[in-house]
Amino acid sequence: MKSKELSVDCRDRIVLRHRSGEGYRKNSAALKVPMSTVVSIIRKWKKFGATRTLPVFERQLHLAVHMRKPLVIHCRNADEDLLEIMKKMVPRDYKIHRHCFTDRYDVIQPFLEAFPNMSVGFTALLTYPRAVDPKEAVQMIPLDRIVVETDAPYFLPHQVSKSVCKFSHPGLAIHTVREIASLKGEPLSKVLSTLRQNTRKLYGL
Repeated sequence: MKSKELSVDCRDRIVLRHRSGEGYRKNSAALKVPMSTVVSIIRKWKKFGATRTLPVFERQLHLAVHMRKPLVIHCRNADEDLLEIMKKMVPRDYKIHRHCFTDRYDVIQPFLEAFPNMSVGFTALLTYPRAVDPKEAVQMIPLDRIVVETDAPYFLPHQVSKSVCKFSHPGLAIHTVREIASLKGEPLSKVLSTLRQNTRKLYGL
């Protein structure tokens, strides 16, 4: 029996028993579910935070594709599962915005190869010296696959003191654009123009 064949109630009971300290074997025996299925459900729960997330996410993907709306995807520490689901449910040429990417290039590379119309969004996190992984990703990702976002009110640019502005907003995105221009070794005007074109293409503006 595969985990997707179980009812949501059964999956929830598996997770609840696990959270109470019950081992995989006892969980499997008590609910008469194969241990491999129990292990799979618990692993997915640890990645996604809840057993209900996967079916809800799949329904949202189906709805977006049916309505021909661009996808905005935010993912943390579940990229392998995400890629598997998207390959199954999203057309290869679909318009996708990978929102607020903060990880390494090797994490996003399989998505860029699988979905040629995916754009990767970067925030003002790029302006911080510690943001080594996303800075490397910006250098590797083609400029025409990048978009800029604020994730407001979060990610205040490093250059902006909280005494001047407490929250991020679109007017501060220029700091992120400057960082991208610096990382790419391109003139600011070219980067601004390309990012504007990318956004228009992605959202049909």
